[in-house]
Amino acid sequence: MGNGKKLRILFVQPTLMRLSGTPVQSKKRLIMTMVTTYLAGLTPETDDVTVVDDKVQKIPYEGDFDLVAITTTTGSAQRAYEISKKFRDRKIPVVMGGFHATLHPADTLVHADSVVVGEAEHVWQPLLEDLRAEKMKSIYKGDQPCDMKSLPRPRYELLDLSRYRIHMMPIQATRGCNYHCDFCEVPVVYDGAYRMRPIEDIVEEISEQKRIMGINQFQFIDDQLTGKHTFARELFKALKPLGIKWSCLWTLNTNHDEELLDLAIDAGCIHVNIGMESINQENLDAIHKKQNHVKDYIDLLKAMEKRGLFYSLNLMFGLDHDTKDV
Repeated sequence: MGNGKKLRILFVQPTLMRLSGTPVQSKKRLIMTMVTTYLAGLTPETDDVTVVDDKVQKIPYEGDFDLVAITTTTGSAQRAYEISKKFRDRKIPVVMGGFHATLHPADTLVHADSVVVGEAEHVWQPLLEDLRAEKMKSIYKGDQPCDMKSLPRPRYELLDLSRYRIHMMPIQATRGCNYHCDFCEVPVVYDGAYRMRPIEDIVEEISEQKRIMGINQFQFIDDQLTGKHTFARELFKALKPLGIKWSCLWTLNTNHDEELLDLAIDAGCIHVNIGMESINQENLDAIHKKQNHVKDYIDLLKAMEKRGLFYSLNLMFGLDHDTKDV
């Protein structure tokens, strides 16, 4: 292939599979995706990259690519394997990464030529150089957490925006979570750590995306944006002059801090997604969701309602202490 060869890389975000074994596909998706565009941002500009969202676009199976990179969750793993097979049958190498590949690398490697375990920042460039030299390894492991400084800009200009109903650009301010709920893979993948980007980097990325994309709305995809209230305070203060609107995820106990709540709204927060999980305290105790207390739910939700802050809740059903009334 040659060390100086310009690579043609296809990045794929696979969709979910129905129980019938058919992929879930539609004309439009609700929100934009970040993983494939972020990987495109990690890739040298001298290489040729294509980004495909399997839920709303056709995969170019007949394309002439040097590498197909597929990100996978457990929910999309079977579809990822199906896509991979079609390219591997054509002798096009496939690399897989993401949470499922990180947690189940041996299973994933059965369906791919190479697997990225953990964060991609430290291993993506070595993988591409190995590919150019035709000596790509079967496993690339990010043994150390990446430096949160100077992360690349996700290349949303590669997306077909007409396929997305809501134009809110995903952005990440932190990685990990400072809680350890039994059902959640986040503390496992990030080894229990909670890491923050420099606020000036976040501000710079927002400004750059606004200039390139002409979009003024953002979605913080952090699993827990308010894991450190001191950081969140400074972040919200820095966001205010930018004049953006944004959505995020945070834990319900964040609302005990009404000053932080006011700062978020003043900085342009228009929606918060919250993991409530259950209305039964025994369930919460059993899954070690220690930050949630049913007795506080009404007051904490009303703290957002009285400020006009829209919120959505995530709930799980079928936990051990669910009764018929639940």
